[in-house]
Amino acid sequence: MLVRVKYLSLGLIVGCAAGLWAGVNIGKGQSIYENPFKERTIQERVLDSGGELLEKGSDALMERIDR
Repeated sequence: MLVRVKYLSLGLIVGCAAGLWAGVNIGKGQSIYENPFKERTIQERVLDSGGELLEKGSDALMERIDR
């Protein structure tokens, strides 16, 4: 009985650690298996924000054209 509790608690700890790792990466928009502590470079941040800006600009243009 004590061995089962030991394995269960070990499984919970490992599962929580893996879930936290994947959750942080998903929150940052990275691949699940990347290092969640790695800082993104300025170049990566600019590319991401530039893509979002381009999408918003094209949406605004399309709304303006549709009127």
